[in-house]
Amino acid sequence: QSLLKSSIQLEILDRYASIESNLQKCKELYEQYKKAEQDLQNFEKIKPSEAEVEFLKNLINDVEKTAPVRGEDEEISKKHKIAADSHNLIQTAYTCSKMLNECENSVSDKISEVFRKLREIEKSDAENAQKFLSSCAELKNASDNLADSLSDYSEKIELDEKEFSRLEDRLATIQSLKRRYGPTLDDVLNKFDDAKNKIRMIQDFEKTKNDLNTRIIASKKELEQQCDLISKKRKTISVNFAKKVVNELSSLGFKRPAFRVDF
Repeated sequence: QSLLKSSIQLEILDRYASIESNLQKCKELYEQYKKAEQDLQNFEKIKPSEAEVEFLKNLINDVEKTAPVRGEDEEISKKHKIAADSHNLIQTAYTCSKMLNECENSVSDKISEVFRKLREIEKSDAENAQKFLSSCAELKNASDNLADSLSDYSEKIELDEKEFSRLEDRLATIQSLKRRYGPTLDDVLNKFDDAKNKIRMIQDFEKTKNDLNTRIIASKKELEQQCDLISKKRKTISVNFAKKVVNELSSLGFKRPAFRVDF
């Protein structure tokens, strides 16, 4: 009954054709082909997601555009504090000077208003009024002197407004990087280095993927060629095999025996 099985029939034909070496080669090629496919599937599982790749590219772009160096944020913060202190001193001195004698309802204006009111007392009590007016005049002079001193003080403070603005912008840019990729600048730069390495690995992944696909295509082509060769050999030898079987059957006494191999 085993002779009725197609697999047994094919095995008998292959033995007759002496193509065991071809079959072994075909088996090896098939295993190579399946291994290449499995390698590609395993490779796809470890490849970073598109979202991760996009994040890495954005990180690299943001850091390269800013080009910070380690410790720069601390150095800029120190310089900015000094500049900010100077800026605040200038603003405070300027504001106080304005309040004393330049702005509407300034201290100087109020003292002048008091001086005019004291003139009314002078009409009835000249002796005391003179004391009051003298004190008011001294107060006006003190206010004017203080305003002038504050103005001079603010002018003597050194502050490069352009440099102060540059420091503020630079510090804001670095702080933005730290918020997104930090929390510290060292963290940002460490992640930047890691991102560049991962992107290089991803580029290697693409090369590896292409190599695997090339392996699969080459293995499949070689496998198909080997299969075609085996098929041709089987078809060629099957004619002689059928004749030999018919002769053997005739020698055994079978009347008009018939045998053929179909593919």
